[in-house]
Amino acid sequence: MRRLLRHSFSSLLATRQIARRKWAAWRAGPRSPMLFPMNLLFLLALGFPLLSSAEPCREIRAALDIGSGSAKALAAVVDTCKKQIVETAFEQDTPFACNEAMEKAGNGKIPLSFLDEAAPRVLKLVTSVKEKGATNVVINATSCLRRAANGKELAADLAKRLGVPVRVITQEEEADLGFLSAMAAHRIPADEQVNVVVWDTGGGSMQMEAVTVGERQAYKGTLAAVSFKNQIITEIQKKKAGEVSSPNPLGEAWPEAVKLAEAHARKNVPAFFRNIKGQRRWLGIGGALALSVQEQVNPQAHYFTREEVKLALSKRAKLNDEEIGGDYRLTQVSNLALILGFMQALGIERVETARASLNQGVLTQEAFRPARAAVPLTQAPGLPLKAAPKPAGGLPNTAPAHP
Repeated sequence: MRRLLRHSFSSLLATRQIARRKWAAWRAGPRSPMLFPMNLLFLLALGFPLLSSAEPCREIRAALDIGSGSAKALAAVVDTCKKQIVETAFEQDTPFACNEAMEKAGNGKIPLSFLDEAAPRVLKLVTSVKEKGATNVVINATSCLRRAANGKELAADLAKRLGVPVRVITQEEEADLGFLSAMAAHRIPADEQVNVVVWDTGGGSMQMEAVTVGERQAYKGTLAAVSFKNQIITEIQKKKAGEVSSPNPLGEAWPEAVKLAEAHARKNVPAFFRNIKGQRRWLGIGGALALSVQEQVNPQAHYFTREEVKLALSKRAKLNDEEIGGDYRLTQVSNLALILGFMQALGIERVETARASLNQGVLTQEAFRPARAAVPLTQAPGLPLKAAPKPAGGLPNTAPAHP
């Protein structure tokens, strides 16, 4: 809002400067008694609407999603009345190999040296969203900082370096925000949300969420890009994940990797998701699924099928790290095996994808406030729930507010 008001005020100043030049030109040249007043009225007609164009429901908001393998930033103009993203001002991610650093440390802690190396890159994202006019920035950290023995301490350290509070959210909150992000990215109205399942897979955790009448169905898993890659190294290749970082090339062992993921899904994913079959649309978000798999299968499309994933995996299993390339080369091919295994176990034929993180959900919810109070997600837009179920421990199901 402030940015829009500044824009309108700047436009009025520009109009004033033009008026002064017109006045000077009128005084210096032949003076028509009506020329200057007409020009002045025209300029004022241009200027005053600019002041009223600062719409009361528009606000520039920004959020960062700090995961286990990357940090993602989003700044956008949000219609706070309709709870919709109107225009994306900035969207970028940077590597944040937190999970890999913790696995290598072998003591359940994230080395401080990792933060020394990664924090400057995240700070660049914070600076960029502020340059786009966002005065309030929400930063949520997920699986890696949540699981690390020193996660809270490092979150506080990171907050000092960034100049913005960092909140470590629960996996329940992560699933809820992922659902909201998918709804925002796909523009799905409230009355159609009972027809979808949101599947969010990142570097350190996997969530599935669906809504039914009056309740949520959720799967909260820890098998994701980095943990699955390490499982391939230890269980299939019989090596130590702390000493070996890459499983590439998978080679002829790729079917075995798929079976590993499939067995995990059959054992751990609730029956609700296993019994859906073709009754609901599957919407995929998260770096490991919507970016990694989609770009390897068909970067021009916004969906992939089970057969397409299998074909891509069979071709790319022979590639080594150098041939794969990119910042996420260690997990690219194993991501294909992970997603294919889950698709086979759950009978999923097709997944629609959107370039979305948790940030879209954060920006469009009521809880986006520069305050410490949390707002129940039942007040967030779109979730057709009568009451929010309480997770284990009796704590209310809440969404993160701005710290």
